[in-house]
Amino acid sequence: MTQSEKHQYWTAIVTKQQESELSVPNFCKEHDISYPTFHYWLKKLKQTDDEQVAHQVVMSDRPSLGSE
Repeated sequence: MTQSEKHQYWTAIVTKQQESELSVPNFCKEHDISYPTFHYWLKKLKQTDDEQVAHQVVMSDRPSLGSE
């Protein structure tokens, strides 16, 4: 499984848990998922989401060098 496939797989698992009425430990038990692995991916996906947040760009009204 490629890294991209793993990302998609765990995104779906985390979403499924969040949409369920189960706590994380109960969800993991019912779906035979390692609790530490679930939390590893939860943290990893959150970091990925945080990195994709747009950053402010400051633009100047001054003309660039070479333009008149």
